[in-house]
Amino acid sequence: GLCYYGARYLAPWLTRWISPDSAGAVDGLNLYVYVGNNPLKYIDPMGHFPLISWGGFVSDINAYKANQRDLNIWVGDAHDTPQGKYLVINLATEIEFQNFIMENGAAKANERPERTSDGVLARYTREAIQALHPHLAPEKIQVLTSAIVDVQILATLLNTDYIGRYEWRDRREYERMRREGSFEGSSLVLVGAAHVITDIKFMKGQNPKAFPAFKYMGENPSIAVTPKSVIDKYGTFLDTRRTSLTPYFGVWVEDPKEGTFLVHGLESVMREIFGNVIEKIPTKLADLSAPEVAHPILQRRRSMTL
Repeated sequence: GLCYYGARYLAPWLTRWISPDSAGAVDGLNLYVYVGNNPLKYIDPMGHFPLISWGGFVSDINAYKANQRDLNIWVGDAHDTPQGKYLVINLATEIEFQNFIMENGAAKANERPERTSDGVLARYTREAIQALHPHLAPEKIQVLTSAIVDVQILATLLNTDYIGRYEWRDRREYERMRREGSFEGSSLVLVGAAHVITDIKFMKGQNPKAFPAFKYMGENPSIAVTPKSVIDKYGTFLDTRRTSLTPYFGVWVEDPKEGTFLVHGLESVMREIFGNVIEKIPTKLADLSAPEVAHPILQRRRSMTL
């Protein structure tokens, strides 16, 4: 139940720091109001799984990339919801990518996304999206259509390609994409959540490297991000396709615009980017403790120190 502020731990129930003041201004058990030089690293109200800020996440990613290293970020999406698509737009706004790759199981071998905004608007209409998701109410279709159009417009601005052709049965696809330069540089990839958070294929004939795709595909180190809303909605089902063969590590990220998401990946790259804040993800997503909003006093303090 402690909150780590870089140099010291805060016991919220005491409103006091329980480790010495690094600046030497006051003694050990000092009131938190004396502190002005310890930016918040993460909040862990339940003593379970860490939470970092959106700003901290972006800063860590950009610091990693600043050392002349490319990084692929795979976004785990639920195709009938807008959250993963919102996350893609937010990531592209704050982080530089050379490529944008989208899952399209119906795409042909040489098919590419639309390259003009007019083409996007003509193809991705409310009627077309409603036909793909007939179970959604009209108001949800409107929101989903808007999110899809925004993502497709982004595709007109970057080197773009599809992935997952023929329902992920095209086993030569990845090597073909590599030869064509689709993964040259940092890539932002939008796929279904199953391809970033499960390791057992769903259908006969599917490429086993598609589960999880971020582990096996891509020229550069890769991490994945999955909206909490997707995990909450589909976690029980996804757990049926998860094993403990490869341990992954992660941390919750609090996005003030679109909600919390989980960033996760192999321990080596995750620790290099985010340091010791990461924790091992349990085999079952149902056992992943959810982050909690900080106490109002801590939230006010946070706004003053960041």
